[in-house]
Amino acid sequence: MSSSSPTGLLRALLAFLVLWLGVVAAPARAQSWTATPRDAVVLRERPPAVPEGWERVSATYLEVYGEPDTMPVLLELSRHGSKSLPILAQKLGVAIGGTIHVVVAPTQKQFFALQPGRAPEWADGTAYPALGQIFLRRPAIRGPQRPLTNVLDHELVHILLGRAFAPQVPPRWLQEGFAQVFSGEYGPDTTREIARGAAGGGLFSLEALTSGFPDDPHRAQLAYAESADFVSWLEQQYGPEALRTVVARTRQGEDVHAALYDATGLFLDDLDKAWSTRLARGNSSFWMAAFTDGSVFWMLAAIFAAVGLVLARRRSRRRFEELKEAERRRDALMRALWRGDGPVG
Repeated sequence: MSSSSPTGLLRALLAFLVLWLGVVAAPARAQSWTATPRDAVVLRERPPAVPEGWERVSATYLEVYGEPDTMPVLLELSRHGSKSLPILAQKLGVAIGGTIHVVVAPTQKQFFALQPGRAPEWADGTAYPALGQIFLRRPAIRGPQRPLTNVLDHELVHILLGRAFAPQVPPRWLQEGFAQVFSGEYGPDTTREIARGAAGGGLFSLEALTSGFPDDPHRAQLAYAESADFVSWLEQQYGPEALRTVVARTRQGEDVHAALYDATGLFLDDLDKAWSTRLARGNSSFWMAAFTDGSVFWMLAAIFAAVGLVLARRRSRRRFEELKEAERRRDALMRALWRGDGPVG
């Protein structure tokens, strides 16, 4: 069928929608970055080098640093971190370890300059587990994104896992999945990201996620979302103890395949099949999640309105042609009757 047919038009519009969803409607915020030194043999926790005159707020388990005019933010983060750390450590089944130092940078330039390593341009927060340091951006330079306390929880999970696994590095899906779920970042946006990825280039298998994340930023964002979804599903299906079992077995040097089997009783392929069943193309509730935000709703409304207008115009044109043809036949019949060679009754 040619692309000028209604079906072809709908296919073209849907293809455009998938492309638009993957590029325009993707969440603007970037995932946080974990900077775990791969050559760290021992933890080297130490205070960060902050400018003279900065305030320091001391709390249980952590120290928070920032400019004097950010004192309300520093107090909020110190209180939140003191309550959150024991909960996160209990969920992960790991020890808190030494003091954690949290720096709230007042400008984007200082956010990068103060760090002991190089952070990506898109980083919303960074964590250095071997040093026990976290770097955040003050709310004034972050814009309307997730709450800073959520970013702190995300980075605290990276610190806890990095310390627990030292000198090794936790599997990427494990640390990013746990960090998103335990910081409250897992939600409708995650499901929409997975639906867009499935519509665009296909989903990753658990085996692929275990091997590492892709370099392409769009596909990497899908890997982040799938990691969070898998960790959330794992907790729902097998309970919090399963998550602690995976952490405990992998940090002891056990292969991820074996660790997941210990936690669930399923081999990786079977676990992948069970998890991905609800992400299948036939699952309407999953696919509807891709179309629940306002921007996508209005985009769909515009597309269906355009399709409706095109189809209505085609129906009108077809009806007009039918009327013209009926009139032509009537005229021909009348001429035949006047000539006496028309049909005889």
